[in-house]
Amino acid sequence: MQLFIILHVLIASSCFAQNKQNILLVPMRRDMIFFDHRVEKMLEHNNAIIDSVKTEIYDLSLHRLLRGFPGYSFTNINDTKYKFLRDSLKSQELIDSSRVIAAAKKRGFMTPVLKNSEDPRFRYFSRILTDQSRLIFKALMKNNNCKYLFLINAFEATTPLPFDRKTYLYLHVEIYDYNLNRIYGSKGYWTDGITRKMYSIVFNYFVKNAIDDLYSRINILLNPK
Repeated sequence: MQLFIILHVLIASSCFAQNKQNILLVPMRRDMIFFDHRVEKMLEHNNAIIDSVKTEIYDLSLHRLLRGFPGYSFTNINDTKYKFLRDSLKSQELIDSSRVIAAAKKRGFMTPVLKNSEDPRFRYFSRILTDQSRLIFKALMKNNNCKYLFLINAFEATTPLPFDRKTYLYLHVEIYDYNLNRIYGSKGYWTDGITRKMYSIVFNYFVKNAIDDLYSRINILLNPK
């Protein structure tokens, strides 16, 4: 009952005109940043603290948004004023996660994917939008005059082959329109040569380039000429 009262207040509150179109942002969780053992060995060889590197990647995924989407502003669902709604989503997400993991195990792979492809190159982390989460997102989007819902779901850094100097950096993203129809879902990737002796600061520079490249491509999708 309390949830519906808060939703009603959100919907009823005034919306102010903005110069830029607004996007409702759902950042990734820090535990959804993954390195394979070869990437971890490279970082450990350079005395990098893995958790600190992951925090920097999380921050980059947010800080590079305004550069990648110059025509938009962002409303972050992690804002403290949305705490009650965020907690409601978290409680629902626990249910969603068990459903996704069970489905993934049944299909023989651990990465939750959509039905669009069985090719591992195109599998990506997706979030299930339940009826409750849709209700919350719609209220927030209406209240904040948001055109899109932007979900950053995960980040991966992998070096598939032992002697392959190419490391692949993946950012898993989904975008929904105002009516919560999915209009984009993928793990955009960027690749470069990463060696064992590469300093973590250079690795983070590559991550920044990877995120900038993906955001630039998504911006073109949202704003076709």
